[in-house]
Amino acid sequence: MERQRPWPKNLDDFSEKIGKSLDLVQGPGGNTSWKDNDVMWMKASGMRLSNALNTEIFCKVSRSSPMVTSNTDGLRPSIESALHAVRPDTFVVHVHSVSAMSLGFRKKIPPGALEILNEFSIGTLDYFRPGIELSRATEEICESQRRLQGLLLKNHGLVIWGEDIKNLY
Repeated sequence: MERQRPWPKNLDDFSEKIGKSLDLVQGPGGNTSWKDNDVMWMKASGMRLSNALNTEIFCKVSRSSPMVTSNTDGLRPSIESALHAVRPDTFVVHVHSVSAMSLGFRKKIPPGALEILNEFSIGTLDYFRPGIELSRATEEICESQRRLQGLLLKNHGLVIWGEDIKNLY
């Protein structure tokens, strides 16, 4: 019998798939989330995306208070919960991809890489401390550049968002 979950199964499927991809996720790094009105199901701190199909890795948080869990099972929200909460999109994915990290560590992004980022409507954001600082900076850049569908976070990876999780892959 399949276990009941309040989030869509494709979130577990997607999370496990990217969690097993060593070029996208290292260890317990990376986050996925799904929103339903003011409720957000966020990968919990210390949990591994690669275990999504056989372990409860998500905790329930309020989008208006994303660092406060309403779980009773001891799972704590990731420090990245605020980053996920500021996006109105149903799905948000944050990975510490080897490629994104190596690109984000550069002082100047090569023109060819910038073309690819622009083609996919991915902006760049200087480093901000994870948590509230990063979520505020994300909110600001998204207000000024409404076309964005993701951000290359300098020294921190890649975050993308959308309504269809299959398209995010």
